[in-house]
Amino acid sequence: MPVDGEQLWRPGGGRERKAVARAAPSRPLLDRARVGLTFTLVVFGMLVSGGPGLLFNIAVEALALLLIAVLIVQGPARTVSLPLRILIGVIVAIPLLQLVPLPASLWTELPGRELIVAIYRAASLPSLAHPLSLDPDATRRSALALLPGLALFFSAARAPTRERVALAATVLALASLSAVLGVFQFAAGTGYLYDTAHAGWATGLFNNRNQNADLILSGIALAAGLGRWKLPRARRLLVAAAMPVLALCCLATGSRMGIAMLPFVLAASLALLFVGGGSGGRAWPWLLAGAGAAVLASAVPFVPALQPVFARFSGGASRDSRFGYWANITAATRRYLPVGSGVGTFVPVYATVEDLDSVVVEYVNHAHNEYLEIALETGVVGLLAVLGYLVLLARASFSVLGTRDWPLRCASLVIVLVMLAHSAIEYPLRNFILLIVWALGNAWVMTAPVDATDGRGEKSRRAYLD
Repeated sequence: MPVDGEQLWRPGGGRERKAVARAAPSRPLLDRARVGLTFTLVVFGMLVSGGPGLLFNIAVEALALLLIAVLIVQGPARTVSLPLRILIGVIVAIPLLQLVPLPASLWTELPGRELIVAIYRAASLPSLAHPLSLDPDATRRSALALLPGLALFFSAARAPTRERVALAATVLALASLSAVLGVFQFAAGTGYLYDTAHAGWATGLFNNRNQNADLILSGIALAAGLGRWKLPRARRLLVAAAMPVLALCCLATGSRMGIAMLPFVLAASLALLFVGGGSGGRAWPWLLAGAGAAVLASAVPFVPALQPVFARFSGGASRDSRFGYWANITAATRRYLPVGSGVGTFVPVYATVEDLDSVVVEYVNHAHNEYLEIALETGVVGLLAVLGYLVLLARASFSVLGTRDWPLRCASLVIVLVMLAHSAIEYPLRNFILLIVWALGNAWVMTAPVDATDGRGEKSRRAYLD
């Protein structure tokens, strides 16, 4: 008897339940450890990694390292394609190779090292072996920061459909928590978890309103993806109600890019709820969600508390300092091409090219454009890795609608595109919370659930969707 999507949530009773229990293979100990560590890493990481807490970030990296150890013992995930494995290998190798000591005769000839060589000569210091990176400690920290994303990507790639749905629901719950906390912060002016320059706005679990907006937008997409599964009526209503509520919470962040992306995310999410499938007479929860979103969209400009949100769009580009120093970053990138300055070296490198007329007490911590920062720190190899990733993502995107778990894959694709778009003017993936969500989204888009085939490449007979 085929098992439909509703039975994945609510198994049948009596003899049928006992038969299913006897037929279901028990999870090996290692797989149980993987699942437990995966959910622990997601929940713990998303609750404590929204700000600059060094000890919490180290704990997240330690959990990720433990999960990676379990994955290594289990063996490679067969759902990850060879090109994708090669790309991930290149991404991991870049900072590691930048730490390899080079002979003095070689690294002194690398582009951008002229000032260092001049200082050594002026101080009559001997030229010793030195790695490619100008700041090896920063490069080591950046390499360790890859661990949570790598661990969750490969763990999610090994996950069956039911586990993927549970992970998506967990991320949605935490995104909703961040949204609700952010609204409280916006209304009360207190309740912030970290010292923040964005006090007065909805930062939620973060110290940055832009990152909270990205998480909320991800929650909207996941609400739509989960809404296409055959859920019990109460859960369908909760999912339908989550979208307009999360949209209102996104406005409270005051993030201009987040608000600019909100209509597109809502449109994509509503299309995901309506297009295709046999929802039949059960479409009224989605109609309710669409009507609620339309009412909110027409009413929010007239809410007095939200007037400061829309005021941020007046002359915003002309007053935004990030656009002013991109020219300096571009000049620095040319200086260090083709090898780059080293992963994590942006701050000291930018200080050497910063326009003196724009120097202030605060320092520029990131390029506010991930693509520029990658070009500066990793050179041609990093840009080729980005291009290769975009090619693989595009290839996977064209086939998402032909898969059995297409609602979750479509929602994940929206999440990935939101992060990539915001990376053009921000640095969302420098935060562990968004790195966790992005890694899961990529795994769901680019890999199939392990139960999508029967192990011989044949499609499973389970029907998961409407």
